[in-house]
Amino acid sequence: MSPRVFTANPMRRLVEAITLGYAFILEVATHWPYDPAAYLRIMLRTERPPSDKTLHFVAYAILAGLFWACARLRGMAAPRATLAVIVVVAAWAAVDEVTQPPFYRAAEPLDWVYDMAGAAIGCAIAMALDRFIPGERRAA
Repeated sequence: MSPRVFTANPMRRLVEAITLGYAFILEVATHWPYDPAAYLRIMLRTERPPSDKTLHFVAYAILAGLFWACARLRGMAAPRATLAVIVVVAAWAAVDEVTQPPFYRAAEPLDWVYDMAGAAIGCAIAMALDRFIPGERRAA
């Protein structure tokens, strides 16, 4: 094992741990055979919960933002980080959709479209916030 693993930036380790945890929760949530609207109705105490597409958009915006932060904290340049995140999230979302039917969930191509729209917005927000965060992670 490389000594670099033990000398990693504590902020980077924290962001990577949060990202890993969020990704795990997202995968469980998208494969769990239940009606998310019913649970949201109970949790939010409303008769009109957010639509499934809104949930996809927000969930993947957060995932992309977290992946983008991980890439930047590892020293990747912003444009390269954005491209890498979009490619990874596109593949992730596609695999997520096609693996849902064995868990009694519907695979919907439109969900993937909302996932990608969320990923684009997540990267844009992360890029905008990145300008306000000082640090030595800026790649040349």
